[in-house]
Amino acid sequence: MKTIREFVTSDMIRVGPDDSVWSAVERMRRGNKTSVLVVEGEVPAGIFTERDLFSKIDFSRPVELAREPVRRYVTAAIISIPASATHFEAITLMKAHGFRHLPVTEDGAIIGILSLRNLLYFYTGALEVLLDESLESLASAIGKKDPYTAGHQGRVAEIASAIAVEMGFTPFQVKGIHMAALVHDIGKLYVPTEILSKPGRLAAVEFALIKEHAQAGFDILKGIEFQAPIARITQQHHERLDGTGYPQGLRGEAILPEARIIAVADVWEAITSHRPYRASLGVPMAVAELKKHSGTQFDPRVVEALLRIHEKIA
Repeated sequence: MKTIREFVTSDMIRVGPDDSVWSAVERMRRGNKTSVLVVEGEVPAGIFTERDLFSKIDFSRPVELAREPVRRYVTAAIISIPASATHFEAITLMKAHGFRHLPVTEDGAIIGILSLRNLLYFYTGALEVLLDESLESLASAIGKKDPYTAGHQGRVAEIASAIAVEMGFTPFQVKGIHMAALVHDIGKLYVPTEILSKPGRLAAVEFALIKEHAQAGFDILKGIEFQAPIARITQQHHERLDGTGYPQGLRGEAILPEARIIAVADVWEAITSHRPYRASLGVPMAVAELKKHSGTQFDPRVVEALLRIHEKIA
């Protein structure tokens, strides 16, 4: 089990409880720190922070501050935690006492400071990795269900992300688009394999079943909390500007921008990629198809962005 040792910051400033407030402030300023650890020997007495400065101290008395001891202004007495403690133990202790920092000890000596921010950054990163891996596993499962388009979702994700970057979307938005594209066809898990694998033209009833995958994808994902509207993007990736898409027949701005990007990336990938039952139709065909329907089916801004970068993604 991992311990908190790897998250300990040894680059800290120590002051004694009888040091003056003014000297503590000067040391924080010179060290570019927002807090100092107040210790008596190796026993932590508390934390003196910028928050203490602005909430408790009267700066109209600079002469007195040069004489006043830090002990009068430290955050409530703090306790230490051993470096061998687990992440969970540290977070539990911080939560129980309302601490954002904990002095960390080893062999009876203080070796550094553990901050709640560092722990939360770690868990946020770990959760993002877990979420990414889960979505990639789902994408892989869909690829096994539909061998003719194995890898399709991953390629669509890369193309859609490149379009979003070209259009100036924020890194957060690009991440959401990439995640949604990875699972945009997840609803195909509900479509019979013999229909997905059929190389020839589909009958009307078969195509009707295929069209159900957009709504089915929404139904699968709607109960999962994402920071981006992944379920709605998945639901809308076959909607078209002129209302001829599915499953809701949405028009224009009623379609999420992220879904409009994935719609264009989806068509580009389908036309330019090889399939077991046919060779790639080629980049010129994809360019012609997108230009033909730009402004009617596809968002022209998305099409223009893709055409500006198509040599990089071909």
